[in-house]
Amino acid sequence: MPTEVCSRRLTLGTAASIRLAAQSVSASERASSSALGFHQQNPTACTYHRKRDTAQADWRSMQNVSIPGGRRGDVVLVRGDRTNVDGDVRLQLILQQVMTKFVNCLGMRPTWQFGDVYGLDPELLGMVPRPVCAVLLLFPMTDKYEAFKQEEEEKLKGERQEVSPDVYFIKQTIGNACGTIGLIHAVANNQARLEFEPDSPLQKFIEQSSKMSSEEKAAFLEKDESIRVTHESSAQEGQTEAPSLDEKVNLHFIAFVNVGGQLYELDGRKPFPIVHGKTSEDNFLEDAAKVCKVFMARDPQELRFTIIALSKDSY
Repeated sequence: MPTEVCSRRLTLGTAASIRLAAQSVSASERASSSALGFHQQNPTACTYHRKRDTAQADWRSMQNVSIPGGRRGDVVLVRGDRTNVDGDVRLQLILQQVMTKFVNCLGMRPTWQFGDVYGLDPELLGMVPRPVCAVLLLFPMTDKYEAFKQEEEEKLKGERQEVSPDVYFIKQTIGNACGTIGLIHAVANNQARLEFEPDSPLQKFIEQSSKMSSEEKAAFLEKDESIRVTHESSAQEGQTEAPSLDEKVNLHFIAFVNVGGQLYELDGRKPFPIVHGKTSEDNFLEDAAKVCKVFMARDPQELRFTIIALSKDSY
């Protein structure tokens, strides 16, 4: 198996990444922390697989792995294809478990859970439990994307999008927080369908900020103690530390939701929601997948795309 020693640090939103740690805390728990943007304080020596299809070993067999003389670092598995499919690979990427655990800690009951979308072909979309109320896309912020983003914003400023007042949209003003913003967008725009504990900090935050502007919501999030504490407790559990706010991150999370029969793209880095046309509960996943395909077509050489669905049935 081609490998090399790696010291790469994981940042918020690296859904195509997993950390294999050789300590008492399970590898899955550590991967959960890294996927949410935390870094291990005492990382172990490890290997770096450039393509996911080169990784044939069961991740459990790689616990306690060490490389004599190697530098300490993180294990990063880069997906070998853009549809997240490799039948020979037994490595389980657990970002969806991290997301579910994170929102559960903030009081959302586990009647809906996050799970991998294994591909964008109809047969693979058919494997996703239904109904789906939100889709999260992780993608690389390349030069092509940034140029498109600027052109799109200029174009839409001159046009009038009809955005429902029921859409919950929050700007991202906290560095390396796109994962949290994506989760808030997914949950806040589906409150009527999701279930919460009576004292849910997440539901309280959403309700208290619902009438605020997107900028006011962002400022409110910066001061929210419960969400901050949840981040810190996740870091402590995995013996990790949060990335610095000025650390450069080139992967980004956005959310797709169905509000009032319209498909919305919600990106905290953009000034407003993007309307992608009509959708329905039955066709929502397929409609969101079409937009995801456009992101992939824009950067055909890129492999770093991951799609997560928030579904009613357990994965």
